[in-house]
Amino acid sequence: MAPAADRDGASFGRLLRSHRRAANLTQEGLAARSGLSVEAINTLERGTRREPRAATIELLAEALQLDAAQRAALVVASRPAALDTAPPPYPPPEPSAGIPPDLNVHFVGREAELAEIGRQLERGGRVAIHGLGGVGKTQLAVRYLHLRRERYPDGTFWLRADRAATLVADLASLAWRLGLPEREAPEQERQIEAVIRWLRDHPRWLLVLDNVDPAELETVGRWLPPGLPGHLLLTSRTPMGSVRLGLEGLPLETARRLLLDRSDQRDGAAAEEVAEALGGLPLALEQAAAYLEASGRDLASYAELLRTRLVELMTVAKPEDYPRPVATTWELSFERVERECAAAACLLWLCAYLAPDDIPVSVLHANAAEAPEPLSSTLADEVAFDRAVVTLRHYSLVERRGDGLRVHRLVQAVVRGSLAEAEREAWLAAAIRVLAAGFPDRPDGKPQQWPRCGRLLVHVQAVEQHAGGGAVEPGGLGTLLDRAGIYLWARGEFALGRRFSERAVALVEQVKGVEHPDAAVSLNNLGYLLREHADLGAARSVMERALAIRERAFGPDHVETAESLNDVAGVLRQLGEGAAARQLHERALAIRKRVLGPDHPETANTLNNLGFLFWEQGDLAAALPCQRRALAIRERVLGPDHPGTATSLNNLALLLRDQGQLSAARPLWERALAIRERVLGPDHPRTARCRHNLAGLLARQGDTAAARPLLQRALATLEDALGPEHPLTGESRRALEGLR
Repeated sequence: MAPAADRDGASFGRLLRSHRRAANLTQEGLAARSGLSVEAINTLERGTRREPRAATIELLAEALQLDAAQRAALVVASRPAALDTAPPPYPPPEPSAGIPPDLNVHFVGREAELAEIGRQLERGGRVAIHGLGGVGKTQLAVRYLHLRRERYPDGTFWLRADRAATLVADLASLAWRLGLPEREAPEQERQIEAVIRWLRDHPRWLLVLDNVDPAELETVGRWLPPGLPGHLLLTSRTPMGSVRLGLEGLPLETARRLLLDRSDQRDGAAAEEVAEALGGLPLALEQAAAYLEASGRDLASYAELLRTRLVELMTVAKPEDYPRPVATTWELSFERVERECAAAACLLWLCAYLAPDDIPVSVLHANAAEAPEPLSSTLADEVAFDRAVVTLRHYSLVERRGDGLRVHRLVQAVVRGSLAEAEREAWLAAAIRVLAAGFPDRPDGKPQQWPRCGRLLVHVQAVEQHAGGGAVEPGGLGTLLDRAGIYLWARGEFALGRRFSERAVALVEQVKGVEHPDAAVSLNNLGYLLREHADLGAARSVMERALAIRERAFGPDHVETAESLNDVAGVLRQLGEGAAARQLHERALAIRKRVLGPDHPETANTLNNLGFLFWEQGDLAAALPCQRRALAIRERVLGPDHPGTATSLNNLALLLRDQGQLSAARPLWERALAIRERVLGPDHPRTARCRHNLAGLLARQGDTAAARPLLQRALATLEDALGPEHPLTGESRRALEGLR
């Protein structure tokens, strides 16, 4: 018989080796983790050393991430008290080991996802559910398991898979659940091998691996290799496996129902506001419900609180069925991202200040120089950028679809809340600079750039909101809002455009001074929007200020001065000061012809305006050549489908109508309307005006049946865009009332 010490050492060594292999560690790896030498590990596993010290056992247990029962078994195996007895059996697991969690009684929706999981499992046997922490992956797996239990007469089992040691321990515990003879074997390996044999012999089981960490995929593959006959369902923050289901937040209506049900309240509007603010994230919704229950608040006051205290609210009121609140759920992911790839963390910080959806990758690449390092270099290198995105997708913190990134709005809020004040300002400033560099300059006459402007607009609104009344990057923000404002003017969104332009003027004057030429540009753009609001006195004031700045900066004969001359003249014409308007238009026309040439689009613009003035004054003989010349230039230079061409068609049709040439005017208006509907959109105010003009001509021709729907639609558009009291709205209303 071997000496007792040798036999005890061998028992301890076998158990230690079993745990090390279960954790997929070499002796060198365990030595590195524990701080012991490789020689010491080797000696312990060979059983040639007497009873290990308690401190050594603690170091090994911590390095192997053993649970309480496993630590106790290791201690027992190390003691010489087992003299002349068989090695101690492996202790039974906790009663809950391998048992699925209870069903969440408040679970709602996800019917399509549940059906898809069933289809994919039947087809291939394995499905991985992935998504952001708190999106409901575990709850979906629990729901599927409970609803489909009858499909699995051999059993349903639940394993924790966030760590290799936990996964191996839970897998070994199934030997007890299944009543296998090997359940009391002193080595986990024997228990697991018995479980795997049982799984191979029983085809109708479901095994859920919850919260699989990518680092533990090797352990999963070792113990649960492909080819097992049952079904394997995994949940993870990381997309993994060939068959996977990406989970997003609940639809707004489902989230609203959940809040009303959980809070036992009936304020649907407030519930919808809360659901939208929380992005339909199930954990956040449960947390909101827990807060409402604990505090006694109603949904309306909670919605108000979310507007200013969102991040703080997401760190408190942990739901009973969840281990931690929303904000702390993501802390580990944030920390890991920063350790693994600093540029990925910087990308997340930048995106936190943009709108959550469709963050344009191409704009980030093109304006990489506006971001600080190390993000700047990463944005400039597409492969490095892809690596950063891969890191963020590893933790489901971003989604990428082609040229667009998506970050959950709640993640954005928590990221912003995690940054120090100086960091918040730095990344907001970077977001402003990137957008300002990427937003097209003077987009009003460039409809080919409008899709890009429209895509960037939500991000402009985001940075403007984050900037508040502060002074973060005021120069860049002023430039950005000025460009966005003139785009909105071109698209007929006058209310938001006016707000942007008014703020742009204030910022440009603050940074560059009230006499700077850039201030004149912003003032002029604001004037356009004030004119659309029929605020002609204010429009005249800001445009005359712009003219004065340009005359002092550039002189009386500069093209910039000509622009202001032309625009001030337009306001004077609307105010009924025709003589003064004509003088300024003629000055502008002379400058533009001389400097830009007789066939330039800006020359055509002044010809059009001068022709319109002549028409208003009743001088059709002078108006016609101006309008015909303007139309010819625009068709040739801008193209037949440009909004400027449509304007000239519209104005020439007015002249022909007043000459009684109704049959000649009609095709011009029909063509102008088609261009505006196609380029500006069917609900643009200028499209509505063209519809109004065509309807008037049809009424003159006696076709009131065709004129009425055109006027009705024009009136509805103008009421919506300009308001019921606007002069153009009133004109369409009177025209409709006058139809017989």
